[in-house]
Amino acid sequence: MENIKKEGSAYIGDYLGRDLAAFCGGTWYEGIQPGNKDLKIMDKLWSIQNGYFTFCWPGAILPAEWLAYRGMIGWAAIVDIITFVCFIVANYLSKLCADAIEIDENWPRIIVMAAFYLLYAFGMGICTIRLYRKNVMKKLDKRGLKNRKDLTCPELEESLKHEGKTSILRAIVYRVMALLIGACIMGISLTCIYLFK
Repeated sequence: MENIKKEGSAYIGDYLGRDLAAFCGGTWYEGIQPGNKDLKIMDKLWSIQNGYFTFCWPGAILPAEWLAYRGMIGWAAIVDIITFVCFIVANYLSKLCADAIEIDENWPRIIVMAAFYLLYAFGMGICTIRLYRKNVMKKLDKRGLKNRKDLTCPELEESLKHEGKTSILRAIVYRVMALLIGACIMGISLTCIYLFK
């Protein structure tokens, strides 16, 4: 992977490396190379820009929480809905599999659920990092930073750091609120089923 040079400045795609690093919480300096630990999540964005396969472990294991941690609450909610639907489908398929084998034991269901989870986690590990990249580019576009000249601006850098700041508390609050909303929806659904049966 290489820096894309435009007028002697280091760009990643159409954006200054220093702008992306500020937003993503990484550090940028002249001559920095891919794989450098100072880049943090930026290294994955750099890999995507250069067409390499990129996988995000936190996004695979806890996709909604990771997206909320990165400030993408709307996408976190969508991923939670997708997760719920996938769980229902996996549960149904595992039951069909167990019935087809005609075994009363739970291991066929466990195997199907585990395989489905691994497939789901693999897909989320690929998708979440790409959603994050899309979000970063959208935020930088909104500020008009596409193809900007390499001029140092401490105020802009601080503003980008603030906007892209991660938050564990935000991820925790998101998960608590999602669980509360889910419990309310479940309670309302069960009440309606009970009243109208």
